[in-house]
Amino acid sequence: MKALATIPAEHVSTFWGHIKQVTDPFAPTAFGLKSGDCDYVVWLNESLKYIYPVDYMKDTYQANKPFGDPVFVQALRNVFFNSARSFAYLLLPRFVSLDPQRPEEKGSLRPWLHSFQLRHIYASISDYEFDIYKAGEFSANAYADVCAENMRILHHIRRNGPLLMLQCISGIASNSKKPAHGISNAIALLNLDDMDEA
Repeated sequence: MKALATIPAEHVSTFWGHIKQVTDPFAPTAFGLKSGDCDYVVWLNESLKYIYPVDYMKDTYQANKPFGDPVFVQALRNVFFNSARSFAYLLLPRFVSLDPQRPEEKGSLRPWLHSFQLRHIYASISDYEFDIYKAGEFSANAYADVCAENMRILHHIRRNGPLLMLQCISGIASNSKKPAHGISNAIALLNLDDMDEA
């Protein structure tokens, strides 16, 4: 978080806007969204179901596979690891290993970095709620509640099993405008017991 504090204030909104431009194409491809999918958008964003593999037609989600969709890895790579001069490469020395058996593997993202990208995906999904698609503007304070809830989920996973956290975000490093729709039950959806450890 300290590294973000070094970015001059006038560049922060530009930084957030750039992240949203990167995540915007993922919403229609990963979730099959199209303009006017209001009910689907609300369903995806409710309790942050979008972080799980979902089947809207069957009203199901795989609670034991948070962040299991390749879209999360791809979006993180495109946002933070796009080139050798990308933001996250400056933070690599601060990354930690979540596997006590492999302390040298420091490929674990800090949860706050992951949660920033997750709220941008949420915002990109939300753009499809309206009949005419228009990519929404993004500011430093947009969807702060979504970011906080994603942080809560990531910390909950980490607290209940570091290897579960590793499974969620393994290998990524190595290779509010309007109120959010019903995120209050996000932890209740999570199924840690059936998650595979890395």
